[in-house]
Amino acid sequence: MTERAGQALAPERDEPGAPAPQGRDAPAREPGKAAPEAPGAGATVPVLSVEDLWVRFQTEDGPFDAVRGATFQVREGETVALVGESGCGKSVTALSIMRLLPEPQARIHRGRILFDGADLARAGEREMRRIRGNRIAMVFQEPMSSLNPVYTCGEQVAEAIRIHRRCSRQEARALALEAFRQVGIADPERRLDQFPHELSGGLRQRVMIAMAVACRPRLLIADEPTTALDVTIQAQILDLLRELQDRLGTSILFITHDLGVVAEMADRVVVMYAGEVVEEGPVRAIFRDPGHPYTAGLLRSIPRRDTPRKTPLPAIEGAVPHPSRRAPGCPFAPRCPEAMAVCRQEAPPWMAIEPGRGARCWLHAEPVREVTAP
Repeated sequence: MTERAGQALAPERDEPGAPAPQGRDAPAREPGKAAPEAPGAGATVPVLSVEDLWVRFQTEDGPFDAVRGATFQVREGETVALVGESGCGKSVTALSIMRLLPEPQARIHRGRILFDGADLARAGEREMRRIRGNRIAMVFQEPMSSLNPVYTCGEQVAEAIRIHRRCSRQEARALALEAFRQVGIADPERRLDQFPHELSGGLRQRVMIAMAVACRPRLLIADEPTTALDVTIQAQILDLLRELQDRLGTSILFITHDLGVVAEMADRVVVMYAGEVVEEGPVRAIFRDPGHPYTAGLLRSIPRRDTPRKTPLPAIEGAVPHPSRRAPGCPFAPRCPEAMAVCRQEAPPWMAIEPGRGARCWLHAEPVREVTAP
């Protein structure tokens, strides 16, 4: 797969002072089994461990699984990027971790979500209220729809503080003001008393981040937090998240479809397709030599500075299949330029590529199984 990877190679990080992605030596694992601790990852268990997660939706046309056996970890102080096209299951996975699925229409059908040793998949609502916004916080994609338009920005951040910290209104306001300063909001005293519609998109996203980090969470889930922002503001938000992580030691699960952002932010990458984790590994290793044809296709679609003008970007033909209409075999086979007979008939198992890397692809089977088409 080296020739394909050479075409998909994306530029390395070049921003000054940015932490380089770090590879992990933990061996690849079978689906549904937690990865063993990597050397140097610390003696404690990972901050977050998602194990064989299945999420089922009930519809008028019958049930279907939007997430199928997702397994990955986020370690202390690490940034893990969860990437893939729209409809691949990224946001559903994040909402499952926060237990914000619209039950009973959607529910965790199987698997575990271990956070600090506790299984959130089976936690009660009272316990989740103590965790949400306190030990796990989430920054949503569109701040205008996430902030309440009838309360000031300061009131909303202070409310999150008062829920999880025993303090007076005055103390909560002072802590909210400090959170505004931490996220770089200019003139924070005035911004506290402004409503969301009075702020720009970049400022509203900073308010969301201030709300998320006010209680110093152990894990921050950022669900495409820069999608609605222009390039300049996007760079400022990414710099802010890196700075806060360095200062607070927070682990980050960064959900995005932008692999350029992944190159800047992440230590490891988890690639999802049709509800399944199809590849996982360190950023540099995957960008240098992707182990799954889907990952290679995503990397080829990144705009490059050396591409001649008016040259169309390579695209992956077709679309992500609906979870209720999955074909037999590998779900990517109908779009895959390297699909074989076995790909269309049997779902590939999780296969090790090298220590700390794995992919769900028959190309890594030794020897590749040949199946005669009926």
